[in-house]
Amino acid sequence: MLDAGYDAPRIAHLLGDLPIEILGRLRSDRVMRRPTPSLKEYALSYPQGGRPPKHGGEFVFGDPATWGTEQAVTDTDTRRYRKATAQAWDRPHPRLTRRAAWLDHDGLLPLIEGTVIRLVVEKLPSGGVRCTETVPPITRWAPSLAAQREPAAHATHDNRSTSQTGKMSDMVNAGNTSFVLPRGATGFFWPKEGPLPKTDLRAFRTALYAAARGAGGKVGEVEEQTYPRTFHTASVVGGAGESIVLCHAHHPWIAFAQTRRNWYEEEFLAPPPWGHAFTDAGFVVLSNELLATPLSDVDTSALGPGEWRELRFYSITTLGGVLFNAWD
Repeated sequence: MLDAGYDAPRIAHLLGDLPIEILGRLRSDRVMRRPTPSLKEYALSYPQGGRPPKHGGEFVFGDPATWGTEQAVTDTDTRRYRKATAQAWDRPHPRLTRRAAWLDHDGLLPLIEGTVIRLVVEKLPSGGVRCTETVPPITRWAPSLAAQREPAAHATHDNRSTSQTGKMSDMVNAGNTSFVLPRGATGFFWPKEGPLPKTDLRAFRTALYAAARGAGGKVGEVEEQTYPRTFHTASVVGGAGESIVLCHAHHPWIAFAQTRRNWYEEEFLAPPPWGHAFTDAGFVVLSNELLATPLSDVDTSALGPGEWRELRFYSITTLGGVLFNAWD
């Protein structure tokens, strides 16, 4: 049990491997973020498409209009406080930033979901008429709320990832080593392990111009990789139209697509006849069939806990989705 002066989410993160529950108070002016919408909910709200958000809407303690429908409500008659009402909302989380306790955090900032419990009593022993106390998220689910959730409906984002990730990696890689994901495949790295390799951009441009000559066309716009994207984007414009060329920023992998996007899942094209210009220059051209390979058929043993959290969060299930993505 923590008072409002303690950082309950931070403490819950640090103690996530222990069989304990953290309950703490937060100030009444705090703002949480609601659970991330599912892909179906996002598609219905934004039919025009786009990158699914990492955080849901605001849950403002001081604005009841942002609370939505609670998952549990209880009323209890007491002699000391008269009627006491408790409301609970499942899965809000604080939006963390790299400052204070999180300034030196390695890897991605975690998503620490919990349960917000609001207590209202009708009468205070001191004679007050009404008192509202907002109790902050706890990092483990109350048993009554956990039973109401569908376990497979949402990705979980807690700090108990090391052992879970090991089990998941073992399961994914059982008997499958057709494509090995090396360090840096996702674009993530930890400073203590040193910087990631970088694809030779000059060599990519040279191969790109050779490919354009083979296609009887010209090189279109070249976009160098910028955060949070993991790849460079270019195009070859020929008689058959414009072909988008993707080049991984850390490994010499080449893929082809029909349109420019910040992230891809299965929108890859078969390599064109002039694609050999990249293999001649030492790059590896990945076919659309290979990029559609499910992760269950890929050696993912090099992926770390933070990388697995992102894969689960964005529901990435294919090799192409891992290699050519934007982890925002």
